[in-house]
Amino acid sequence: MSDDNQLLLAKQRKQQYLKQAIADYHLALFGDYLAERHKYKDLFGHDAIRFYLCVKHNYTPAQAQQMSSTELRFLLNEEMRYWTPPTDLAWSVS
Repeated sequence: MSDDNQLLLAKQRKQQYLKQAIADYHLALFGDYLAERHKYKDLFGHDAIRFYLCVKHNYTPAQAQQMSSTELRFLLNEEMRYWTPPTDLAWSVS
């Protein structure tokens, strides 16, 4: 593989990992939003999301704990449709 191809592959990989990290970060922010909206005490981020899924959709805590970020985003697709992260906390990849 040529140096140019390796560099291109590395840049693409970097973009992919950055997008995944930002999506996970925004998911945690959505969990904070759910915690505030539902007045959860001491639950934030991913824990608030898992608790929400247990309460609203009857998942067991064990099932919710085993879900990946991708699965959580899929299950919360409708809830997240019109939500946007707070402007001062949002990240993006250009």
